[in-house]
Amino acid sequence: MQNDISVVALCSKLKQKLIETQIKAMTLERYGKVLTEFTVFAGNSNYSQSLGADFLIARFKERGGFVSTDEQSRKEETYFRCMRMLAEYYNFGIIHRRNDFLGEIIWPEPFRRCTEDFFETIIKEGLSYGYVTRSRMIIHDLLLFLDARDIHTLDKISVKDNDAFVKSFYGLSPKGIETKRCTLRRYYRQLYLQGYIHVPLAERLPKASIQGRMVFPTV
Repeated sequence: MQNDISVVALCSKLKQKLIETQIKAMTLERYGKVLTEFTVFAGNSNYSQSLGADFLIARFKERGGFVSTDEQSRKEETYFRCMRMLAEYYNFGIIHRRNDFLGEIIWPEPFRRCTEDFFETIIKEGLSYGYVTRSRMIIHDLLLFLDARDIHTLDKISVKDNDAFVKSFYGLSPKGIETKRCTLRRYYRQLYLQGYIHVPLAERLPKASIQGRMVFPTV
């Protein structure tokens, strides 16, 4: 969603950022290997999230498809995490590790003003810090999802895209799904009322009919 940048340049910037965060040497080595493979795969191409997806597909085809053995699944997880990290760094200028952001989110330019207005509004309404933090993560994931579908402006978001995004919540508990839907509803409603979008997407979100994974409490 930002200006064009080559894969080589972006991977180099991410490597430097990882060094600055002082992550474990072994983790840095694993991510560095993936980034090096991606630069070879991409050649002189500019970065896009779809190119990253093509890289993952090509790598896993070489390995005989997706597997679930412990050693192989750990390698696959490293590839997924690294490429997701690259997408986040490209779009938001941050590295997300577990529940912490190393730096402030810089929203992609076409979404910046409306999104900053949205968070300013919910903060003024007195909503809790936890709610605001969760909402940031949900909108962050939404924009990554839209970027993967080559949607880079507000007017391109459709009901069909919303349906697909909500379906991506599969595996969450019904409560977790509804929490995300509530945030999306509030976000889209404000965009509509302030004239950023012209379709009432908030009223056309799919119902949370996904059978989420119910986790039994530990005893």
